[in-house]
Order: sequence, then C-alpha cells, then structure tokens
Amino acid sequence: MSPSYSPATGAVPCAAMWYDARAFGRPMYRFGAPAGHHDGWKPCLGAGTDLVEVDGASRLVCTDHARQTRAVAAAGLASRLRWRH
Repeated sequence: MSPSYSPATGAVPCAAMWYDARAFGRPMYRFGAPAGHHDGWKPCLGAGTDLVEVDGASRLVCTDHARQTRAVAAAGLASRLRWRH
C-alpha cells in the first residue's frame, strides 16, 4: 500500500515525479531544521488512475503522466523517469 494512500477518499497518488527548475537549490526544512537543498524533483499531486508498465514494473499514474510515460518509454528513454518511493 502506498504511504500516501488516503483512506478517506480511497485515492492513491500518481507515482510520477516532475522537475521544477524553480525549486532547484532552494533550502529544504524538516521539522523546522535545515535539511539540505532541493534537487528540483517533486511528486505529482494527481490521483493515480491509469496502470502503466515500464521496464517490467507496474506504476499507477494520473492520466497526463500515463500519456507522457508511454511516449517516453516508446522513445527508449524510460531510464530517465523518476518515481515516487
């Protein structure tokens, strides 16, 4: 079960990560204390609705990322995708 599973709505979040250049290098904080600098990768906040298989692993992703994931995998660039843990 996903650590971000919401029992209230039954929704599992999209497994995809997206790159935000604005966040790169900004300080990160955990519990009010500095925790390093942001690498720019952020989790998608959409609900996972489509099951997509990439390199033998099934991922639950939102509709927008499902289309993009299939296109990237078809182009042979699946190793460049990042996934939520």
